[in-house]
Amino acid sequence: MTNLKAALEAARKSPGLPYGSPGNGSPMHFAGEMLKSAAKVDLMHVPYRGVGPSITAALSGEVKLLFTGLGGAVPHIKGGKLVPLALTEKKRSPLLPDVPTATEQGVSGVEVNAWYGVFVPTGTPAPVIARLNQAFNEALQLPDVREKLAGAGLDVLGGTPQVLADFMKADNERYGKLAKELNIKAD
Repeated sequence: MTNLKAALEAARKSPGLPYGSPGNGSPMHFAGEMLKSAAKVDLMHVPYRGVGPSITAALSGEVKLLFTGLGGAVPHIKGGKLVPLALTEKKRSPLLPDVPTATEQGVSGVEVNAWYGVFVPTGTPAPVIARLNQAFNEALQLPDVREKLAGAGLDVLGGTPQVLADFMKADNERYGKLAKELNIKAD
């Protein structure tokens, strides 16, 4: 399989084709189930305990398709051991600018973005939260930090605690609805 169309054709010819992800309920599991639903193919989810084991499974041929983050996959892609078929994001990645998104290849509705946030315990005083937020936002602007994050395929956003809270609320609503529709359960 060298492109998404070929992978979908193979899946149609082999119902139950296994695909791997770093775990049940992970963003990559959602991406796999979104593709399965949008492309109307019968795929079987094989959850692994993390990115490393899922990549190992793909490299060994244990699974024929893998949904994973770019950070762990790029070295294997550049080494010719994994072939990228599509990105399950809204736009192409600067890490792999020649790899089109699923939407660009005619399979819409397959958009998943993993994200990271910084959290403190409930009850942390507001001035402490404000100072930590300022420090993290300043760190995110440092060229070496931006370069390292970009090298892992991550976009730097930053912002206020409220921006993160609003983002999380929207994501929880979206993924909660999708989890029910696609019957996804976390471990």
